[in-house]
Amino acid sequence: LTDQTTGTNIGADAFEIFSNQIRNIAEKASWRSDTEYRPIEQLDIILLGDVFDLIRSTKWSESDSQKEIGNYKVRPWRNLKTKKGIHLLEQITKEIIDKNQGGLSHLRNLTSKRKFSKRVVIPDSKTPNRKAKNFYVDVDIYYMIGNHDWFYCIKDKRFDNLRKLVKESIGLSHDHSKPFPHEPSDNKTLNRILKKHKVYAAHGDKFDKYNFREKRNKASYGDALVIELLNQFPIQMDKKNLPKEFIRELKEIDNVRPIELIPLWLYSLIENLIPNFEIQNDCKKLWRDLIKRFTNLTFIKSLDVDFKPDYTDFMEFSLKAARFEKIVESQIFIKLAKLLVEKYDGFENKVIEESRKHPYAKYFVYGHTHEHKILPVNSELKKKKISGKYYFNTGTWKPIHQLPKININNRFVNHNVMSYVVFFKDDERKGKSFETWSGALDA
Repeated sequence: LTDQTTGTNIGADAFEIFSNQIRNIAEKASWRSDTEYRPIEQLDIILLGDVFDLIRSTKWSESDSQKEIGNYKVRPWRNLKTKKGIHLLEQITKEIIDKNQGGLSHLRNLTSKRKFSKRVVIPDSKTPNRKAKNFYVDVDIYYMIGNHDWFYCIKDKRFDNLRKLVKESIGLSHDHSKPFPHEPSDNKTLNRILKKHKVYAAHGDKFDKYNFREKRNKASYGDALVIELLNQFPIQMDKKNLPKEFIRELKEIDNVRPIELIPLWLYSLIENLIPNFEIQNDCKKLWRDLIKRFTNLTFIKSLDVDFKPDYTDFMEFSLKAARFEKIVESQIFIKLAKLLVEKYDGFENKVIEESRKHPYAKYFVYGHTHEHKILPVNSELKKKKISGKYYFNTGTWKPIHQLPKININNRFVNHNVMSYVVFFKDDERKGKSFETWSGALDA
């Protein structure tokens, strides 16, 4: 969810669908292994990070001119814990809440204890010839953070009000005076719930060197890439007299997948939606200039400290190559971008390593990549029964823009997606352990 200064928001109808599905899941979970119906009393929802997208706001750069609050710049890597920094984070958070009231109210209603609210209600019985009564299922919601909302995990009392805003808007169950969890172990109640279901869950950004540095309370390369490049290009374009359709599409820049193909998407957008050749060239020149400015940022240069080839060097090389249209449009560039995605998005390869750290877990759940996935990664034979360890990716609820399989003219297509994963314990859902749901809707 964004403050709508960039991209489109998730529609309230997606949250309505989800809340209705939750009621359906609760009723299905109440059917037990012995084929009897006994209502479940508790249902827990875990939001797996990047729910509030603070990075994708243009307010970071707009705050530069707000000198009455402080005559200095605020970025995730610069002056964040100042009065102006905290004010900016609260401003973005409040705007996200305001622009998404409809969707957030559906989540909040699920946790409400008020008698006439839209709580999760299921029949108390399925006995034939007996009129069923309403049975209210208690719902708790937990918020784990990712790489676009990591500010909520900063251990500082001055950030408590920031977390309180989020808690009240969603109806969260955890304490806003404590940092929101990045790992399950950061919250005892959350950790206990996951262990009961044999689940280990995290956003997944910790496997991404571009978006994670040592600890989650530090700014990353990805923060700067979005704020200083991906956000800046639409801002600069909006100042020019360009087709409205182009400006609208341009704000979807962060929804291109894989993200390494953004330069190709950008050149395609310019050529297909801007008829004037001279203006096309002006737009491409601005893109090249922004890349040059970005790679010269002090923060970006500070990340490359060991003087050895690493991810910062690779990204700098890729961005410099992205300044040249012919390179970007070549099949070699496209293939290299896709190979890079396979290397860094292969979370299933991390499960074996993670399973040693979390031996209780059979199910490893991540997000971050925006690609919904379920994949068995290991199996074992116990008591003459084969059981597996699985990797799940919860995907995204945002639109995705992708290059077609049959690519002739480098034109991207887009559609809306939505997915989630459900886990059951003990004899719930007639003894089943998990269920996934995904849907897609034309853009």
